[in-house]
Amino acid sequence: MNVVAFKTVTNIVCTGGTVDITIRQVLEDRTLREVHQATGGAWGGMKVNANFLEFISELIGINELTELRLNYKADYLDLERSIEMKKRHLEVVIKGRILIALPPSLKKVYKNLNKGAKLTNKLTFESKYAGKVNIQKGHLRMKKEIVAGFFKPVVIKIVKHLKDLLSLPKASGLEDIILVGEFDVIKKTLTEIFSSKRVLVTEDAGLFVLKGAVLYGHNPNAFLILRKRFLIAGQTYCGDCFGKIAEIGMYYIFGEGQDIELNPFYGDLTKMSVDIYKSTGKDHVYVTDKGCSFLGRIFVDMPNTSLGKKRRAKVRITFGKTKILARVACRCLTHLATGPKLKQCQLLCK
Repeated sequence: MNVVAFKTVTNIVCTGGTVDITIRQVLEDRTLREVHQATGGAWGGMKVNANFLEFISELIGINELTELRLNYKADYLDLERSIEMKKRHLEVVIKGRILIALPPSLKKVYKNLNKGAKLTNKLTFESKYAGKVNIQKGHLRMKKEIVAGFFKPVVIKIVKHLKDLLSLPKASGLEDIILVGEFDVIKKTLTEIFSSKRVLVTEDAGLFVLKGAVLYGHNPNAFLILRKRFLIAGQTYCGDCFGKIAEIGMYYIFGEGQDIELNPFYGDLTKMSVDIYKSTGKDHVYVTDKGCSFLGRIFVDMPNTSLGKKRRAKVRITFGKTKILARVACRCLTHLATGPKLKQCQLLCK
């Protein structure tokens, strides 16, 4: 793919649990500027799998499926694998009926729990899906409209969220939509709905993500300008006060830092701490407000008490890497109190 300077693209990363959508701009030196921070929700492939299994549970009974999961674990895993493969390549088979291989033990479980009744009769004649679902040669056969329904809730949420992002002024010049780890239904839907955009699909998504990790490891500055997903704050002297360090949507140059200065309350104090919180809102006053959550605590050792309250410590919080990095320097007001003693710690920002 040719990379054009100042082209705006959106990346849609579909994992098992979540879908993360980020808007980035390619700069002249081929580094990336994050136009909009990663957002999304629990709309990944696992949700589709759960819809598959919920449907099968409705067909055969929740007790029967639970018995299979608890006492025939290998067969249950085979069922999950079969669902996963059909889900990824649904467009190949959706023209007719989709077949899911049922483990032989499932018939045995159903028979034991239903006084000798046959699973085939249950699905063919007694189910409310009779005519749309049946068993043939050990496979569950379903019509395409049933299977398409498993994807519908996920696809609707992805499309709505993407429409909301593309309506923002900052996304006005967006040309390409890059899909990573998607399944066929999402590709087909996005291509139809966003026909004015070029929808690109990565080959071998797992390897694609690995290559990106290697590239980032060798050149962290590839993502030069980033936007914060959370409001981040340090706890100050006022009890439970929320003081802003980084604000949602603000740009930060890779490696850029923000300083927090600490002064001891008492002259004989030998240790201080800073509590770091994150928030999904912008106007919090206290760390106890709804939407705030604790990230971690930075401890600062100040064993030399000879200068009493005239000591101070500067904590620098650095953004842009995979983790929030904190560096601590203990100083007095005019010179180093204990020598150039530096400590660092990492707070994983989830």
